[in-house]
Amino acid sequence: MIVLTLDAPETAHVDRPSVSLSGTDRDVTWEVTSEDGAVVENELTNEGGEIAFPSVGNYTVTASVTDHLGRTFSASATIAVWDTMGLSFQLPEFARPDETVKVKMTSTNLGENQVEWSLAVDGQPVSLPAGIKGSLDNAGGSVKFLQTGTNVLTASVTDGLGRAFTYEQTIEVSPVLHLKLTADVAVHTDEQISVTLEKDTSLPVAWSVTPSNDPGTAAAYSGELSDTSGTIQITNAGAYDISASVTDATGRVFSFDGPSIEVLVDQELRVDMVERQVYTGETVQVRTL
Repeated sequence: MIVLTLDAPETAHVDRPSVSLSGTDRDVTWEVTSEDGAVVENELTNEGGEIAFPSVGNYTVTASVTDHLGRTFSASATIAVWDTMGLSFQLPEFARPDETVKVKMTSTNLGENQVEWSLAVDGQPVSLPAGIKGSLDNAGGSVKFLQTGTNVLTASVTDGLGRAFTYEQTIEVSPVLHLKLTADVAVHTDEQISVTLEKDTSLPVAWSVTPSNDPGTAAAYSGELSDTSGTIQITNAGAYDISASVTDATGRVFSFDGPSIEVLVDQELRVDMVERQVYTGETVQVRTL
């Protein structure tokens, strides 16, 4: 008499079922059938192996051996096969704390299960309230990533068998750059304009000096503007606008418009008086030219 021991799970996922057999050194004949009697092809060996189930449902696995007397001995097990769940979403490569990022979740076989979201920044776990502004659910959501660095957003869900399915995406969060520009607001054509720029980045600065009434045309000036300050001189009277900008690695431009500068004509004041002798108390007529 041959006693076969068939080790098979009561429940399994469609992508992971496996069985094992012990109790014999003879060749084993396997049969796998669905609950409606359909035969499932398999590649099980004398020791068992993995089964590629075509779909979810209940399946019966039977192992049979025949001894030298022609007697057949068998062992059977029923496996309830569950489907796997899938999660997927996309994030842009870059973002900044002032930008809203849309997270659109795509899921399969989720059912009534709830997606759990988690976040890590530069390899360290961060609570969602501290790391994002906004909310995420089974459909995703719209959020702002608050902390700069390498952000890894993870979605996970656990099914009734205790198996967890996860998906993660990485997004680089760059800081929002700030510029502050100050300049003299009124000078004469023979005077220099002092310009100062405060910034929280080492990126090179692009300067723009234009007439207020023609912002598309560059104004002529002498002098030099560096990444932090400079002095220039404009010899044509009028109102002018000055601005500074930097462009980060993602192509976003951060700019700051300085004050409007009034360039005035340097006027020479002359006094015209008739040269003659006068007495004290006498009125003298004076004209300015």
